[in-house]
Amino acid sequence: MEGDGPTGSVAIPEYLQMKINLKKKLDSSLRSDPLHPMFVKMLEKTNTYLQEALACETLVISTILNPSFRLAIFEKHFPQEASEAKKKLVELFEERKNQMAEQI
Repeated sequence: MEGDGPTGSVAIPEYLQMKINLKKKLDSSLRSDPLHPMFVKMLEKTNTYLQEALACETLVISTILNPSFRLAIFEKHFPQEASEAKKKLVELFEERKNQMAEQI
């Protein structure tokens, strides 16, 4: 992902996958495991960044428009954000439709 294409549309899915992987690592490690505190801290940071990404309209819309994910990723993993994401997509569509109608 070093400049070979747009990456905004994969930010949310990547954070989600990282969260899932870290949760599995955390669940499979013992509290006495030397890496346990690191997994806890990494999971906290990942959750923080995931929430920031979900609050970014650009990342949400680009994820929805990515054919690999569409709105389904929000409906499955972020149901509380799904309706807001869909609403914003419809608003942007209507705005663009009106702009195009004015140009005709």
